[in-house]
Amino acid sequence: MAASHRQFFEDYAKTYDAFDIKRMITYAHCPMITVQQGEPKVHATPEEVEGFFSQLLVWFRGIEHEHASISHLDVQPLGEKSAFAKVVWRSHRKGGKPDLEWPTAYHLVNPGSGWKILAIILRYEPAQEVRVSTDL
Repeated sequence: MAASHRQFFEDYAKTYDAFDIKRMITYAHCPMITVQQGEPKVHATPEEVEGFFSQLLVWFRGIEHEHASISHLDVQPLGEKSAFAKVVWRSHRKGGKPDLEWPTAYHLVNPGSGWKILAIILRYEPAQEVRVSTDL
């Protein structure tokens, strides 16, 4: 199961790299819940889900995001059709700027058509700059 979750998140990350909002929302369950700074919000319609992801892409453009990768993934299965995942994302940025990392938590469900994001707990810690060493 862990391999399918890793693949899910790697494919999901590619939607951010491409700034592909239409493909991005296919990874979300509708309705979807987000929690930002302790404030929950229900995105009850496809338009509301798309609006949420559109706002997120504004932030990604602002940090000059170029490519996403997973620094850490921890998945706790909650039966066969549900899981809780903690992902530490890394944004590799344009122009040699330091990478950024931040944790995000997800509740995933599988309604029979593959994994979907039911809930996202966003940036419960601030994004941190990460310098990648090129020394061997």
